[in-house]
Amino acid sequence: RFLNQITHLFVRDNISYSNLQKYDIPPEKCSVICDFAYWLDPLRSQRSMEIVEKLDEFSRGVPLIGIAPGMDLKSSKTEYLMSWCRLIRALYDKGYNIVLIPTSHNPKCLAPPHDKDDYGFCHLINLKLKLDLPIIQTKQLEPEEIIEIMKEFDCTVSARMHGAIFSTLADVPTICIYNEQKGLGLFNTFFNDSVRLYSLEEFLDYNKTHLSLIRDLEELLDVKSPYSETIKNMREASSKRIYDVF
Repeated sequence: RFLNQITHLFVRDNISYSNLQKYDIPPEKCSVICDFAYWLDPLRSQRSMEIVEKLDEFSRGVPLIGIAPGMDLKSSKTEYLMSWCRLIRALYDKGYNIVLIPTSHNPKCLAPPHDKDDYGFCHLINLKLKLDLPIIQTKQLEPEEIIEIMKEFDCTVSARMHGAIFSTLADVPTICIYNEQKGLGLFNTFFNDSVRLYSLEEFLDYNKTHLSLIRDLEELLDVKSPYSETIKNMREASSKRIYDVF
């Protein structure tokens, strides 16, 4: 009923577009445009700059790796925690500076596994590793302020789709761990392999995958301005398509 009523559908990735074709949506009634988060720009506020200054002091010229672990994943919490701890310990032992970035703060949600409290999960990582890695206080920040803060990192690894989006908007090399089609579809559609993608299953297979993930990270550290031109083209093409439809 809904699909028969609409004039035009905009989707943010090719997987969504292909799924709609199964419902016999005419191609001329559906367009792929970028996620609306890609219309955001970094914001230099007093709050964001205070955090930036602390990150500068912490990094001391050593590559700064941002970790946005997320917790709203369809896996064993223990297994997921151990996989993050092993990855972070490997990076820490290599001499990288690690900062944890919570991007969700809802400890009680309706959908299983009923836990979207990234901040609590970041503390759990510190507790398990017996480390005192900095955790950025993002709960009161606007998305634009988080993007400004993300610019301080040399690379990020995110299990949150919007954590990865913020990182690309900050023009920081990004690795995304996805557990559903939306993350896979979005980054595959617009970024090819410039955003490195790992499925949740791959991430949990520590012995098979983590060496490859670390190699990707170290390769990405040498990439300068990886996404700015892509995002510029995404915005222009999406804006033109919206204008043409309306």
